[in-house]
Amino acid sequence: MLCWLNVEDDDSFPSDKLTKTQLKEQLIKTIEILSAIMAAAKLNMSDRVSPLVAKEPQLQPLFACCESR
Repeated sequence: MLCWLNVEDDDSFPSDKLTKTQLKEQLIKTIEILSAIMAAAKLNMSDRVSPLVAKEPQLQPLFACCESR
């Protein structure tokens, strides 16, 4: 979450590194994997994510895959 928020606030990505969009895509993939693991363990990630998104709306795109589960 902190990485996502820091990426949102940082406009100075070096051209020879991952772009902001690429980094955000990788973070979303990581959350999707975590969500699948939690679903396999029969844990509801939405219960954990919803309060975080309510407190910090910038996290909604990161956790979009989890909110409907």
